[in-house]
Amino acid sequence: MRKTLLTIITLILSTPMATAQVSNMEGMNHGAMAMDKASAEGPMHVDATVNSIDKDSVNVSHAPIPEIGWPQMTMDMPFAADIQPMPEISAGDKVIMTFVMGEDGMPRVTALTVKQ
Repeated sequence: MRKTLLTIITLILSTPMATAQVSNMEGMNHGAMAMDKASAEGPMHVDATVNSIDKDSVNVSHAPIPEIGWPQMTMDMPFAADIQPMPEISAGDKVIMTFVMGEDGMPRVTALTVKQ
C-alpha cells in the first residue's frame, strides 16, 4: 500500500515538470523582447561562431547585440530567401554574421564572412 501511495504521489508531482519540458513557447511574449525598432532597421553585423549549418539555417553562438537588446546566446538563424549556398562555411568557423529583421520580426541571415 505504501509503495502504491508513493508511486501515485510521485506521478502527481512529476507531471507538471514533464509537461513543462515538452511544451513549446507559444505562451511567451516574444514581442516584449527589448528591441528598438529604429535601430533594428537595415543590416546588423555581429561576431559569431558557427555550430552547425545546413541549406536553410545556421546555428551560431553570437556576441551581444546591444542595438536590439540581445544578450550573448546560441540560436538557430534562418537564411534570407535570396542567399546563395556557402560551402566555404563549416562548423567551428569564426564569422561575421550579417542579418536583417524581417517584417515578421524574425532575423534572416544575409551573409556569413569568415574572420581572418
